Amino acid sequence: ALPPLRRWRSGGCCCNGGMAWLASPLVMEARAVETGGGFSDVSGLMAVHTRMTQLEKAVGDQTEVQRRHEHWWKTTQAALEQMLVKLSQEHQAREGVQTSLKELLAKEKDARDSQLGGLKEQIDYLEILVSQTGQSHARGLEAVKASHSRHASQSEDRDLHHASIAQRLVDLESALREAAVKQER
Repeated sequence: ALPPLRRWRSGGCCCNGGMAWLASPLVMEARAVETGGGFSDVSGLMAVHTRMTQLEKAVGDQTEVQRRHEHWWKTTQAALEQMLVKLSQEHQAREGVQTSLKELLAKEKDARDSQLGGLKEQIDYLEILVSQTGQSHARGLEAVKASHSRHASQSEDRDLHHASIAQRLVDLESALREAAVKQER
C-alpha cells in the first residue's frame, strides 16, 4: 500500500508550494487511488511510483541548489563583513594620519609664527638702530659742516692777513727801489 499523499494535496513541500505544478498530476492520480477509482493494473501504480521518484529527485536537487545558494550567501556575507572591517580599519588609519598631519601643520605654523615674531623684533631693532645711527651721522655731518665753515672763515682771515703781509712786502720793495733810485740820483 502506498502512503497517503495528503501533504502534496495541500501544496506543502520544502519550497512552500513552489513545486505544486509538478505535483498536480501525481495528486490527481493519488486522489483517484484514494477514492477507489484507482488503477486496475500495476502499470498505473508503477507510473505513480516513477513520478514519485522523479519528484523526490527534483525536491532533492532543489534542496541541493538551495544549500549551495545558502553557502554562497553565507560566504558572501562573511566576505562583506571582512571588507567592512577592513574599510573601518582603513578609515580609522586615515583619520589617525589626518590627525597627525593636522598636528604637524599646527606645530609648523606655530614655529613659523614664532620665527616671524622674532623676525619682526629684529626688523624693529634694526629700524631703531638705523634711526639712531642716522641721527648720529646727521649730528656728525652738522659738526663737520660747522667745522668746515669755521675753518673756511679762518682760512679767509689768514688769506687776508697773508695778503696784507704780501702786499706790505711788495709795498716795501717798491719803496726800497724808489729810495735806491733817489739815492742814486
